[in-house]
Amino acid sequence: MIIVVLAPLIWVGISSFKSITDVHKVPIEYIPRNPTIDTYKFIFLDPRFGNWEKFIFNSLKISIITTLIVTSVASLAGYAFSRFRFKGASAMLILFLITQMFPGPSILIPIYRLIDKLGLLDTHTAIVLVDITLTLPFAIWLAIGSFENIPIDIEEAAYIDGCSPIKTFFRVILPISKIGLVSVAMYTFLLSWSEYVFSLVILSSETQRTVALQLGSMASEINVVWNEIGAATMVVSIPLLIFFLWAQKYFVKGMVAGAVKE
Repeated sequence: MIIVVLAPLIWVGISSFKSITDVHKVPIEYIPRNPTIDTYKFIFLDPRFGNWEKFIFNSLKISIITTLIVTSVASLAGYAFSRFRFKGASAMLILFLITQMFPGPSILIPIYRLIDKLGLLDTHTAIVLVDITLTLPFAIWLAIGSFENIPIDIEEAAYIDGCSPIKTFFRVILPISKIGLVSVAMYTFLLSWSEYVFSLVILSSETQRTVALQLGSMASEINVVWNEIGAATMVVSIPLLIFFLWAQKYFVKGMVAGAVKE
């Protein structure tokens, strides 16, 4: 399974170090005889490819803001749904699931018209709002599962020690549920970073483009330069790799940390 999943990424990485002649060579060279980094230089220095530093910054800004908002709201909502019993809770959770049943293109036109009426076309604010709308329902469900795995005895012990419900949530429950919230953050960041369809419709100027839009623009109907796309793919994968490496330590801490001490 690992080979099946990683094979396309490995092949894209190998192609990024080939010249355009070597990419189309028959028989295929699985290991390039004359590897080159010229393609990477072209991406950052050739004006034809645009300002990749700007594209990466745009995607990082959108993804980070979306992740912070969704993780914060999902943690509060997930805790409320898992601990408090109030009228309409089950209906709201079902409604969250129903919103996930509609494919993105089916709501593309209504969202575009709404963004247009709000005067947010060609802005990153619109993309952040769309990404929050698309990721928050499932993020709340993930958060609910995380909080329901925490024994309620821990909260009762905190109440006995004099903690208010708010202090209990922020000082006791959140640290324990870190592994679940990191999963929410990873899910949100990944979907926000790779979102393409709504960005294609809402963003029109080159300065507002994200890395997903720029990657899509590199594949034309007439020609696809695979070594250039491969190099660009490797570059835009670096922030994701850094984020997942950072999040990994929280997974490890969450698995070995004890909730209470004797």
